[in-house]
Amino acid sequence: MKRNETILYTSTICIITWYIILYFCRYKFIYPFRFSITLFLFILPMIFILYHAFIKIKYFKQINYNKKREKEDILSALAREKDLANIIPVIIFGFGYLIQNGLLDHKVSKLIIPFLIMSLLLGTVIPYALIYNSFIHCSNEKILISEIILFSSEACALTMLITCCMVTFFRV
Repeated sequence: MKRNETILYTSTICIITWYIILYFCRYKFIYPFRFSITLFLFILPMIFILYHAFIKIKYFKQINYNKKREKEDILSALAREKDLANIIPVIIFGFGYLIQNGLLDHKVSKLIIPFLIMSLLLGTVIPYALIYNSFIHCSNEKILISEIILFSSEACALTMLITCCMVTFFRV
């Protein structure tokens, strides 16, 4: 399979998986909110993931095809995304602090806790599970797929956190 097809197919599968997650968790993530939050949950991850896919395709067209350099570039992207996976628990801790000290309304707290749990799962658990697998001796295609899944997972986690902020500040 060509590299561009791999990028597009993997990104499409990640978007479909995100929509399936939203469908199965619709009573927690969709029904309690207005249409604007629902629209935000559907559109923002898709924009993040497709933007990432097109940037990857454009980048791989610009560089000369060298398997070793390509592998190094993908591994460095994985390392950068690991840094993002380290930031997400800090943000969740901040929301937890607000909830524990009663600074947030009880009704708002009940609404954002499922978002925090899902963002912890998507932004920390899944990325670390992917990162700590040994990728050094894998093919470039497998590493590329892992990097796209990792980015997609973190994009969905960030969408959840942004939604928490919107619900908290605007009481949507």
